[in-house]
Amino acid sequence: MKYKRKCKYCENKEGHILEQKKNLIYVTCGVCGEVIDIVGGRMAKQLKEKLKGVV
Repeated sequence: MKYKRKCKYCENKEGHILEQKKNLIYVTCGVCGEVIDIVGGRMAKQLKEKLKGVV
């Protein structure tokens, strides 16, 4: 699954890195390295299912 939200710091839309820590997924920008979003709850479950091999 691609995470398509735009980075608020450098306007990048692709290449985001998804890291799982406990039950939250941290979305880090692939260009500037800032944490864009912390995903939890129902959205995190959907991301986890699509990212089984990646996270």
